[in-house]
Amino acid sequence: MRPTMKVSFVGEFFEKPRYQGGGSSHINAFRITSAQEALADYGHGSYSKGFNIDSDKTDDNLLAEALLTAKESDVCVIFAGLPERAESEGFDRKHLRLPDNQNTLISEIAKIQYNCVVVLYNGSPVEMPWLNEVAAVLEMYLGGEAVGGATADIKSRKKLQ
Repeated sequence: MRPTMKVSFVGEFFEKPRYQGGGSSHINAFRITSAQEALADYGHGSYSKGFNIDSDKTDDNLLAEALLTAKESDVCVIFAGLPERAESEGFDRKHLRLPDNQNTLISEIAKIQYNCVVVLYNGSPVEMPWLNEVAAVLEMYLGGEAVGGATADIKSRKKLQ
């Protein structure tokens, strides 16, 4: 990405990454780095929460704010994934979908922002009904306490339009 490019970051996982699994895999992390912290030096990005991690329902106000943020940027990076309540040991998943509010958010942003990249934080497979609508997907899985820095360090080989 060009240094002058306006980038918007959308999704609560940008500031609160999901970095480990649930149940017995929990650890006491020394220091968790979010993508928001790792990208703070760039200074030319805007952030919108977009959805609530603790709900599957779309918050119309958060969606409207995210759409405006995405529309005013050259590139929109959406941080999505599975919250711990959706996958952990001790229960089986009933489906492979992301929460509805995240699928809605991604689809709606992709309608207005051609340069849309989705970063996924999840520990198991997910359906991506919007896959052909976005420019790229970065699957980070549950990358540990430095997942934010690892996400920020990945460079795209595909030039964004």
